[in-house]
Amino acid sequence: MEINSGNTFALYDIAYIYKETGQYEKALSQYKKVLEIDPSHRYSLWDLGVVYEKMGMKDRAEEQLRHYHEMTDCSFRRFWNCFNKD
Repeated sequence: MEINSGNTFALYDIAYIYKETGQYEKALSQYKKVLEIDPSHRYSLWDLGVVYEKMGMKDRAEEQLRHYHEMTDCSFRRFWNCFNKD
């Protein structure tokens, strides 16, 4: 079976499986593929930080989690920015 390389859902699911089975290098690669297609994919942004932490890369993990919060900030102050205005 071949996976559509542009399908973020499939790529994310593969990355998640790699993460959960301890295959962190493969997970990193897959999460980065998702983020190339969709830079604001919130689950990949978060899980990438988790994988960095599990790999002992604490500084990268903290940097990634800060980036996650910047990309997904839906605090009350920015509440209206979280709606799709189309």
